[in-house]
Amino acid sequence: MVTSRIVAPPPMVGVKYRMHLDAALGARVFATRAGGGEKAMTVRSPSRTRDASAMAPLTRRVALHLAWRLEDDVREGRSVDVAAVVPLATSRSVESRAIGAALLPAAVGSVRARRRCLLRLLSDRAELVRVAALEATSIVADALLFARAAHGLEDDSPLVRAYAAETVLRLDRRRAMPLVRHRLPRERSSLARVGLLGVLVEGGDGAALAPLAALLQSRQHRVRCA
Repeated sequence: MVTSRIVAPPPMVGVKYRMHLDAALGARVFATRAGGGEKAMTVRSPSRTRDASAMAPLTRRVALHLAWRLEDDVREGRSVDVAAVVPLATSRSVESRAIGAALLPAAVGSVRARRRCLLRLLSDRAELVRVAALEATSIVADALLFARAAHGLEDDSPLVRAYAAETVLRLDRRRAMPLVRHRLPRERSSLARVGLLGVLVEGGDGAALAPLAALLQSRQHRVRCA
């Protein structure tokens, strides 16, 4: 049995959707470790590497190895610099970019470098990475990322739209509420509506409680769980 090592960010606003992100990310990591691909390589721990950015761009296997070493550093209480995480943002590996996004809130160092990295990841082509970046943005609470996070309300992915609604609420409640109200009438996905309505309820809009409760009767298991 292969046990995937996924970085789990601290519990926060998006935790009710985490089962969807972890299931998909875990499946990708399992496929990577069980299948073929580039020959495995040994990478020194980035926390003890002078210039980790010089390692980019990384192959998929090397990027995963780097991500797991960084995860170990964080779990064992060693500081991880933002510069060590940045190479993951440019990796060819979707799962490595997602893990890199999850690691950014715990990384120390340049706030600007972390912001630039998150800006890149928030616009990533992969749904998993955009979701992980939105979670990280909520944790670091960088108000300068509000506009980019708000773009997620128009994302093609319902899961990303749900995360985006909760992220903008964490960044700036006053600005977030009108944006979410504007999006709700156009939202057709039940999964995304759970996120939008939940934000409105949390923001004090009692009128959103009844339609939110009605989604408990949804035929979609993912919606009921959310």
